[in-house]
Amino acid sequence: MRCADAGPNPYELLLAALRTCAGITVRMYADRKPWPLQGVHVVLSWARVHAEDCAGFETEGGMVDGIEMEISFSGDLSEEQRRRLTEIANKCPVHRTLSSPIPIHTRLRA
Repeated sequence: MRCADAGPNPYELLLAALRTCAGITVRMYADRKPWPLQGVHVVLSWARVHAEDCAGFETEGGMVDGIEMEISFSGDLSEEQRRRLTEIANKCPVHRTLSSPIPIHTRLRA
C-alpha cells in the first residue's frame, strides 16, 4: 500500500543522489579554477528501454535501465568552460559508480 505523501520512491532517491553529486562536483571544480559559475541546473529522468535500442548493451531480459541527464550553467562562462563542466559532471563519484558494473552480494543474516 502506498500513501499519497509517502515521500520519494527509490528511483527518485537514486536520481537525487546523482543530481546532487554532479552539481557539487561541478561547483567544486569551477571554484578551484576560479570560473564565474553562478549556478548549475541538473534535470534527470529514468526509463527502462529495449536493449536493442541502446548500442552496446546486452541483457537477458531484453530491457535496460537508462538515465538521461540535462545540465545547464549560469554565469559568464565560455563554451569551452561549459563543455569542460559537462565532462566534470560525468565524472562525479555517483555517476562513476552507476556507470560501472556493480556486484551486489546478498547474505541472509540470522
